[in-house]
Amino acid sequence: LWVMVLGLVLHLLATWKDVNFASGFAFLITLYGAVIWLWGWPVARAAAFPVAFMAFGVPMGRVLVDMFAQPMQLFSAQLGGGFSQAIGVSTKIEGTKIRLPEYTFEVAVACSGLKTIISMSALGALYAWLVEAALYKRVVLFLASFPVAVLANAARIATTLVLGHIFGQKAAEGFFHTASGVIVFMYALIGLFAVGGLLRCTRMRDDI
Repeated sequence: LWVMVLGLVLHLLATWKDVNFASGFAFLITLYGAVIWLWGWPVARAAAFPVAFMAFGVPMGRVLVDMFAQPMQLFSAQLGGGFSQAIGVSTKIEGTKIRLPEYTFEVAVACSGLKTIISMSALGALYAWLVEAALYKRVVLFLASFPVAVLANAARIATTLVLGHIFGQKAAEGFFHTASGVIVFMYALIGLFAVGGLLRCTRMRDDI
């Protein structure tokens, strides 16, 4: 019962302070308290991950953008520009802008990789929960989703720069730029599965 009360108090405080996203977490706490209250701890332990996983659905995008978007833009520009330099593309990195002889590419908020990190952390958590492996391997697999997402986004930027260098600005920022959101997701999934392979997390659990 005290878990439900804690969730309701958090919801009231969030409403009072007009912090909407906190109400989402308050709902999950209250829901989990209701599970314990109605079905007891054995069911609550089994439901712990599914309820916690719902936290990825709490709309925190604006909060995360305000906190991390600019540092992520700068870091992604450095990393993506560095990748392109390593394969022989002449680039000059100035803040969030990457200058090529042909055109200038700017790493906007949408290209910062923040959304990729959010989505990949959710997939990393699900993947780590589904595989048959020791707890430490699951933790490593989940944590790996963050650098994998950052590297995948940098690879997307580098690919855009290479296309712009070879075929011009229209080729880089046309269809490829529109479709690159799917491409970066594919890069990240391949990277996450590669980490799982290195950790030998190749078998799915049969107890769920």
